[in-house]
Amino acid sequence: MRKRKSNHKEGINQEPRNETAKNIPCLVVSEEAEKNRLTEITELLRLEYLSFQEEANIMKLITNSQDRFHIPGEKLTATNILQHRIPTTDDRPINARQYRFPQIHKEEINR
Repeated sequence: MRKRKSNHKEGINQEPRNETAKNIPCLVVSEEAEKNRLTEITELLRLEYLSFQEEANIMKLITNSQDRFHIPGEKLTATNILQHRIPTTDDRPINARQYRFPQIHKEEINR
C-alpha cells in the first residue's frame, strides 16, 4: 500500500513508517481511496493533446507519486520535523561598488 498524508478520512490508518521513525506518524491509504484520488488528479489534467506513450508515462508518474499533487479543497499540510538555521552576521561588509554621487546630491549628503 502507498503511504501519504491526506484529509480524506475513509480508508486511512496511522502507522509508524519504520524503525528509525516510529515517532513520525504516516498515513496508509486504502486502494479504493487511492483510486478515487487518482481519478480526481487525472480529471484536473489536460491530456488530450498528448500521444498514447506520453499519456501512459504521465499516468505512471501520477500513480507512483499521487501524494505530491494537490487537489482543490484539500488541506495543505506542513511539518516541523525538520528545522534549519540561516546564520547571518553584520561583521562582513556587503560587496557593493562605490559610485560617485551626482553634484546635485552632494549638498544633501554633506548636511
